[in-house]
Amino acid sequence: MLLEANAGTGKTHALVHWVLRLIVETEAKLPEVLVVTFTDRACEELRFRVSALLLQAEYLLTDDAVPNGPRALELAAYLTLQAQRFVLHDLRLKLRLARQSSDLAQIRTIHGFARQSLADFADLRVEELVTTKRVLTDSVLDTWRQLLTTEESSPCPLSALYSEPEEIVRELLPIADTMEHAPPAADDRREAHWQALIRAVDDLKAIRPHIEEHLNTGSTLRAAAQKALIQWFEAIDAGRWTELLKLKALSAAEWTPKSAKLKCPDAVFVLGQALDAAREPLRVTMHEVLGTRVLRDFQRRLELLLDERRALRYADLILQLRARVDHDLGFRQALQQRFRHVLIDEFQDTDAAQLQIFQTLFASAPSRLLGMIGDPKQSIYAFRGADLSVYLAARRELASAQGRLARNFRSRASLVEAVNTLFSGADSFAHPELRLRPSEPDHAVTLNDRTQEIVPAMIQVQLDQQEPEQACADWIQSVLATQRFSTDRPLTPADFAVLVRRNDEAEEVAAALAKRGLFANLKRHQSVLTTAAADHLVLLLRALERMDEPETRRAAWPSPWIGVPLTELSEVSPVRAERLLLDMRSLAAAVEREGVAAALAHRLPAATARALANGSGAQWQVDSAHLLTLLADAPCSIASALERLITLRGLVKEGNEDRDTTRARPTALAQAVTVCTIHAAKGLEFPIVLLPSLFSTVKQRSARQWSLSPQGALTWCESETAKSQGSSAASGPGAGADVEDRRLAYVALTRAALLNVLIRPGDKPDDRLMSALVAQSAPDWSAFLAAQAEQAPNRIALESMPDTALVPVQTQWPDWPLLPRPVPLPALQVESFSSLRAGEAHGLSRIDRPAMRSPAADESGLPAPEILLVEPSDIEAADQELALLGSLRGTGFGDVLHGLLEVGLKHPERWPEDTDWIRAMAQLGVGDASQRVLRAPLVRLLQRVLETPVGPLPALADLADHERATEFGFDLAIRPFLMPRLVALLRHHGYAECAELLEGQDSWRGLLTGSADLVCHVGGRFFVCDYKSNWLGARVADYAPVALGNAMRHGQYRLQYLIYLLALDRHLRQRLGAAYVPEQQLGGAVYLFVRGIGLGPSAGVFVDTPPLALIQGMADLMLAGGTDGH
Repeated sequence: MLLEANAGTGKTHALVHWVLRLIVETEAKLPEVLVVTFTDRACEELRFRVSALLLQAEYLLTDDAVPNGPRALELAAYLTLQAQRFVLHDLRLKLRLARQSSDLAQIRTIHGFARQSLADFADLRVEELVTTKRVLTDSVLDTWRQLLTTEESSPCPLSALYSEPEEIVRELLPIADTMEHAPPAADDRREAHWQALIRAVDDLKAIRPHIEEHLNTGSTLRAAAQKALIQWFEAIDAGRWTELLKLKALSAAEWTPKSAKLKCPDAVFVLGQALDAAREPLRVTMHEVLGTRVLRDFQRRLELLLDERRALRYADLILQLRARVDHDLGFRQALQQRFRHVLIDEFQDTDAAQLQIFQTLFASAPSRLLGMIGDPKQSIYAFRGADLSVYLAARRELASAQGRLARNFRSRASLVEAVNTLFSGADSFAHPELRLRPSEPDHAVTLNDRTQEIVPAMIQVQLDQQEPEQACADWIQSVLATQRFSTDRPLTPADFAVLVRRNDEAEEVAAALAKRGLFANLKRHQSVLTTAAADHLVLLLRALERMDEPETRRAAWPSPWIGVPLTELSEVSPVRAERLLLDMRSLAAAVEREGVAAALAHRLPAATARALANGSGAQWQVDSAHLLTLLADAPCSIASALERLITLRGLVKEGNEDRDTTRARPTALAQAVTVCTIHAAKGLEFPIVLLPSLFSTVKQRSARQWSLSPQGALTWCESETAKSQGSSAASGPGAGADVEDRRLAYVALTRAALLNVLIRPGDKPDDRLMSALVAQSAPDWSAFLAAQAEQAPNRIALESMPDTALVPVQTQWPDWPLLPRPVPLPALQVESFSSLRAGEAHGLSRIDRPAMRSPAADESGLPAPEILLVEPSDIEAADQELALLGSLRGTGFGDVLHGLLEVGLKHPERWPEDTDWIRAMAQLGVGDASQRVLRAPLVRLLQRVLETPVGPLPALADLADHERATEFGFDLAIRPFLMPRLVALLRHHGYAECAELLEGQDSWRGLLTGSADLVCHVGGRFFVCDYKSNWLGARVADYAPVALGNAMRHGQYRLQYLIYLLALDRHLRQRLGAAYVPEQQLGGAVYLFVRGIGLGPSAGVFVDTPPLALIQGMADLMLAGGTDGH
């Protein structure tokens, strides 16, 4: 069944009610209903909405239920009807069971569903998902490096076809994304084509004097031919053969004489066309050889990723699932038994492979439902693989099984009518099967306008010379200052959204808002390493590194870190320049002493204030704090920090960065304007929406066309084309308006609940898109507005805005005070055990999680000495095990050991593997000879750690998956408290060395963050467990309990596990609620000094159960809510 929904008609509401109906009216249980949606964010929202609806339905079946609101009344009526069909008790029981199992709801993205299905029923556990771009970039860069060395002497090297490797990635990405097999090797006929080109050049050079005579007179040659010949001879004379290949080819008409009466030897034109003809085959062959070479390497890398790391591309994951569904009967039956019904959200964004999977699984049995819900008019993700034709074909096939949502619950009535009018034409979407069936308004909301009695649905603001981004900020500032609009309350900045086409436009809008004292919540998908804050940080670190270069220092002055306004840059006096130099020297010393993160964290509040003043906005603050967390574990060296930052930026350029870590974080200010792209706004709604991009020109560019032949061979040609979707008409007012741009306009114009504001630039506005939407009712956009002014004067109002910024007007309304301007967030501290032990406080203006400490951070600063191959002879056997690995120390060894233990716990069925060992030895920089000596004792050490019972815990390898959790990370919000009280509490309970570490601090507030290696649940008790790779000595006695107690105090690890237990206690209180009894369930801390594990009784194992009064006292003092907080 297909359910088609216009924008704002409650698609999500309908979807969750569909789930409810399947539970109520069929025998399906909640985990047997699969819901597939587009993004992880949508999954979370649907899970919440389903859980809330089940809770509401269960309440409405109680005897004393009182429905609240029209939708609750509709639901109550439906449940009453169903209660008549079923026994009321049974219906209540069914809903109660569904609500209690809401955490098992199967709501997933298509990739999440594929990954889980392959793991559960095909024994294909995908450990990592990689993007096509990331793998393709690796192939291109490797190929590029090889070409630079192997073809250095070639007259036409393949690498010369492109100025940079990123161009190859962009061109081949669409092919690589859909390619299933490597293309066959290209027919490399470069030598034959090269000889043909040389012959054509020689023939042309033979008549060069005659050609130059005509070039001098210009009497017979057209301008294009004259220019081409001049460029050819320049390239030939300089030996720049690749440049000759790149020059534009001419058509036959451009070679012909200006007039048939003019006499000119045919040889010029014949030989000119011959040279053109000789260039083309060589150019095509070079592209095909290069492209094929890259794609064959790309396919090889994909196969290696699957074999060695169990990694797949997102597209391959779907192909794997489809292959299993098509050819594996057992796999297909297992999925059919698990799921009775499937609902596909955002169906317009699916593709043929995904639909085929679900049709094969669920469309044949009449007792199953394959439900699809979507809106083809909102199909705007073709660049992600969405195929609108799939939706339209399914709609034709399901002509008798369709429903429609037409009641608009989002927008006020006049706005719904305006959108209906704009898209009323049969060709508004430039597709015969796409029509807007008008929506019916069902949202009773009133918008008041102090300047006129009736508020229009849309306002078009006509600019003079002002930039659209600046105009958006001025218009919002003016409306807020004068309180022009209101509903049942005054409007705030959070009631406004600015939707643009591109991320760089969003940055410009945010900067314009900041200059007017308004914050922006910027929704972005870019990396923090490509932001302006990253540019500023690079300039600053370069200046600090090259303090003796005045030009480098001056380049950093305008950044918020230094704060010299651009307008004053050329007028800095010698005295001020000297002060700036001293300040930068002081900062450089702080970086070398404390590290870049700690040193700059102290300056971040002041830098943020400067950023707000110069227009960078609150986003600069968020991005800068994020960057400091990425550099938190960099060595205390300017050069090291700069190298780390440049390396990370290089990974972004190559597509190899850790996107979960580097994705730019949005601001989340309560009183801020939302700024985002139209694509990012899909599915969202806002009271007032400003649209500065509907009248901007979308540049078309020539496209190099790559394709795969039916035999799978790669082919190349070059043509001047518009976008792949093409224009809607050859001529007329809407010519050039892209088909998907029309759907993008529909999405943009249906986000507002109260008002759309169109910003039309005065300097050469591009009306093609808007004219195309209304082409059947008016000659162009201006004529449409004129007609609307007569037919419906309050539908679209025209306003103008001067080219100068508006001055806020303080207007008092009764009982409606003006909103205060937002102020920057107060400075908060972000601490971890490592920073507390090092005495470094990270003062940040926004709570951000610092980079986690390295597993071996306890040995930071210890060098990893050269491995000595010693043959111990005069020590006991157990001590020999210690001595064999005695030279492996430092953070590098700790990281390797930690990684191998984690692999052993998570994947005991395939551990240890050669690939794990090779990767570990490469990380340590160990040669082949050393590997043969070290492998056996290292494997024995790992086996002892995994197979030896440790204190109150069984062997770690014997713990079931549900009995352990690796990498228990936490962020604890710390309320303000006096540090001396915590110091006294620690001393009272016998943790004197912990108290000494914290002495000297007065008060503290902010965030406490960290990560324990392992949390175990054994015998009803919970324990925190941490690995320590510290070298304590070459004797087993060095790892005995007494020696470990001294090591724990010396390393101040007791404070570390008190923090871990504090976090674990808070976690258990939140998760278990009233069922949590800390006296019985909070077990304590188990620290494993792994070198000594299994070499003697209790060797390497430290266990402590701190007094519960201490943990509860710390919680009452430090945590919001104390021991009762959630």
